[in-house]
Amino acid sequence: MTESPQPNHPERPWPECVPTLTDGVVVLRAHRQADAPRIVEQCTDPASMEYLPLPRPYTLESAHEFLAKVRTGWAKLDGAREWAVTDSTDVFLGSVNLHDRSERRAEIGFGLHPEGRGRGLMARAVRLLAQRAFDEGIEVLRWRAVAGNWASRRVARACGFGMPSTVTAGALDHEGRPRDEWHADLRAGQPLHRPRPLPPVLETASLRLRPFRPDDGPRSVQDEPDLQAVRFTPAGAVPTTDGFSDWLVEREARQEAGEALVWCLAERHTDLAVGMVVLFGMGPQAGRFQAELGYWVYPSQRGRGHLAEALPAVRDLAFAPFEEGGLGLRRLHATVDAENLPSLAVLARLGMREWGRSHTSWARTDGSLADGVHVELLSS
Repeated sequence: MTESPQPNHPERPWPECVPTLTDGVVVLRAHRQADAPRIVEQCTDPASMEYLPLPRPYTLESAHEFLAKVRTGWAKLDGAREWAVTDSTDVFLGSVNLHDRSERRAEIGFGLHPEGRGRGLMARAVRLLAQRAFDEGIEVLRWRAVAGNWASRRVARACGFGMPSTVTAGALDHEGRPRDEWHADLRAGQPLHRPRPLPPVLETASLRLRPFRPDDGPRSVQDEPDLQAVRFTPAGAVPTTDGFSDWLVEREARQEAGEALVWCLAERHTDLAVGMVVLFGMGPQAGRFQAELGYWVYPSQRGRGHLAEALPAVRDLAFAPFEEGGLGLRRLHATVDAENLPSLAVLARLGMREWGRSHTSWARTDGSLADGVHVELLSS
């Protein structure tokens, strides 16, 4: 990290009081009046308007008011510290700040112009600013965002912030309506990178097994949980359109806790989601030796052989030695409703064999009970 030689003294005139920070790719510099038109572009972008309580309409005058607020923050000893985000082009690409500052705590906030997104710039900017804050004595950095702002959440997680908690009605939108918020923190001395990697991306002839994204939910009413999904899968296992965001939060939490590995099944040629595969019940990594296999496909994707193609890739990863990038497991197992013949056929094709049945042990969503068929596959 490099910075301009001038010290960070609020009594120095703005913008000279703003140190320039860079990691060689992203550059944090003082805002300029010339940035105003691009600030307007950023703040009128739909994604920004969805999650920030911005003035409506956001005009050039609004941008100049923001720049005046930035300048005022730097003039106060305990005021907000805001930088413009850019790269080697020096074109304004967003803002990042430290606000709600005290001697040992601060909150970090950020937003990107559409042209700066998808390049990893904000994660770099947040790491730069976080390290500077810790070097100056900050002990805890806080992050928060409106629930559903997955772009912000993924930046925070990439920079080492912990799994977010949900604060009910923690924010108000531009019309004063309550919205839930996600909150997380990062403490001095913790790594500034994601603590656990996402499951490895696996590819087959026509499928890609990758992490879920916020837009992977049901695309039409035909993909909402139908009678078969309700009958043969545990309650809540298959997401609805309205509940997909909460469904994804829960799966991400289980994955971050080390309790599961969750893959989205996607077509390679379109990258559109067609279903899910999950390994769960693995236990702590140090003593891990088995996992339970779960899966589903959207109703519109049934009968296309997706699971028959995808599951061998997951099986091979599960049984591959840990030192070779696998999970080093010795056993895979699953339990299936005895009347779910298509699922039993898929598992048999994978090599799994029935080892027992438990009578009236499978609770269906409609309240009825069925026999559970237990199958397993050993690495040997």
